[in-house]
Amino acid sequence: MPTSSPDPITYVCKKIVEVKPNTVLDVGVGFGKYGFLAREYTDIWNDRYFREEWKCTIIGVEIFAPYIQNHHRHIYDSIVVYDAYDYLQMLCPDFAFDLIICSDMLEHLPKEKGLKVLEQFKRVGKTSINVSGVGTATFRWQRKRRSPVRANLLSLDC
Repeated sequence: MPTSSPDPITYVCKKIVEVKPNTVLDVGVGFGKYGFLAREYTDIWNDRYFREEWKCTIIGVEIFAPYIQNHHRHIYDSIVVYDAYDYLQMLCPDFAFDLIICSDMLEHLPKEKGLKVLEQFKRVGKTSINVSGVGTATFRWQRKRRSPVRANLLSLDC
């Protein structure tokens, strides 16, 4: 499902403003909410309104290609249709991103793979924000609506 609860939006926006990233990786793009917010609080807030003026590079990783629409292509510099772990492990050098945003994605992975993805976040990102819908209103809403995406409930002790 390419959506999530609005609850963490304020926290994520404040973190974007605090970190002032030049490079952002959005893992599990979905509808693109966090790519839009990253663009707004990196470039638009700094009076760079037009694409040719933008300085922040925003890359998205999404495993489900049909989620990617024209609005994504405008806001993101590029979107890679790839498994997040494989992309991080094979294609990302150490500390490639100032900020990694991963929202409502990790709970869909088996625990072991989720832990490996978190290890890769530590390697390729200077700062990462991991938002999980497990145990929140978001997850209950998805279950009520019988989301087509199977959730493997992770219990991460990190």
